[in-house]
Amino acid sequence: MRRSKQRIETYKGRSTANDKLRVVAMALLLLVILALAALFWGQEYLVYTDNGLRLELPFFQREKPEEEPLDPDKLEVVLEEGQEGKPKPQTEQPLRTIEVPLEAVLNGTAAELAAQQGANGIVLDMKNDQGGLGYTSQQPLALEMGSGTREPGLDQKLRELADGDLYLTARISCFRDHCVGEKKACAIETNPGRRWYDEEGVRWISPASPQVQDYLIGVMSELSQLGFDEILLDNWGYPTSQQGKLEYIKRGPGYDPKALDVVIHDFLTRAEAALAESGTRLSVRISPDTLAGGHPESGMKVQALAGSEGRIWLSAAAENALGLLQQAGLEEGGKRLVEPVSALDAARQTGQVLRPPV
Repeated sequence: MRRSKQRIETYKGRSTANDKLRVVAMALLLLVILALAALFWGQEYLVYTDNGLRLELPFFQREKPEEEPLDPDKLEVVLEEGQEGKPKPQTEQPLRTIEVPLEAVLNGTAAELAAQQGANGIVLDMKNDQGGLGYTSQQPLALEMGSGTREPGLDQKLRELADGDLYLTARISCFRDHCVGEKKACAIETNPGRRWYDEEGVRWISPASPQVQDYLIGVMSELSQLGFDEILLDNWGYPTSQQGKLEYIKRGPGYDPKALDVVIHDFLTRAEAALAESGTRLSVRISPDTLAGGHPESGMKVQALAGSEGRIWLSAAAENALGLLQQAGLEEGGKRLVEPVSALDAARQTGQVLRPPV
């Protein structure tokens, strides 16, 4: 008898409420775990703002430019008009200077001599009337004529002095130059073709000579590089009738009485342009009578400095010095005038130079 095959089926009943609650609990637990993980590992991306908590993920952030640190030297303080603490314009202190010999630089007493007289500057004769230079020059004429100093170490001492607080002025005798005047091509000549001498037996070099002008401007530039603050030109024109017999001078391109002032003006213009970049001041020494319009044969006129910062140093005291400067067109002459004095006075507002007896 064949046995009938039984069919076996598994019974599937309906899910209960407990099963649903279990699923919800597992989901809530997973959310809590995710929240705690986000708080722990994502704190650096949570930003608190006025509108609440905000999540800023790295891939949604814009790269901010790196800020440079503040440089105190580049900070500029701008104060409005009337504000307390407004910077006051600094006025230049009046020059109170004393002439000292180069020996004082060599033995280290130059600053002490200035302090004893209450001076804030010194004047050094860096090219004397004989044409001798107070430093080692590389100018071709100086090398040819041997006019440079033979004092070892003087140049270095000059640089050290220039690094100090004293205002340094280099006096230069321009065209009164016995040394270079020995070279005939550079000298003022007489009618027979000889070298001209003044009443003291000193030769003069020609202001009209391009070689002479190049030499003098080269000397000024070298002194500027040594650290001098001011170049003082002496004998910066043609000789006057008080200095020698001008009728002996040979007339021509080198000495044209109708163009002497033009030659001198062009020379000053060239010299000032050469010193402009270094900031070294170019000044002149002049006698009161020449300042008043006397000795036109010299070609020297302070009007040539009207548009510059150059000072006017008087060679002798003059009661009407300020009036003379105003007549010459220098309205602010009081700020540019340097007068010779017997003793320096801190109360005076004009420049002063003390020339102690040698």
